[in-house]
Amino acid sequence: MFSQPSQVPKAFRGEDAPPPAFDKLRAAYKYANDCLKEAGFIAGTDHMTIADLSMVSFYGTAHVCKFVDMSAYPELAAWYAKMKSLIPNFEQAYQEGHDAWAGVMGAKIGL
Repeated sequence: MFSQPSQVPKAFRGEDAPPPAFDKLRAAYKYANDCLKEAGFIAGTDHMTIADLSMVSFYGTAHVCKFVDMSAYPELAAWYAKMKSLIPNFEQAYQEGHDAWAGVMGAKIGL
């Protein structure tokens, strides 16, 4: 879970996440961003796989909750836009959940 180390302390214990949690999150997104440069999909393929479907949840949550500055990961942003167009019923399957989680986190930590 890419975003958990940075959100759990604040949301559920009232503590700020330690800086290394955000460093790990940034490193994970950099790795994924770099992998996407090669093939365009998370598993290094030229087509969508279950790895992409899984990553959409993690990326989408971090994106709507603004845990880190996502502008540093342009390949991820392009991939996410592509996933929105490739996944049938994306809005219902993913976006509604992302938005709901952002609401929960917003109430907990003031997003």
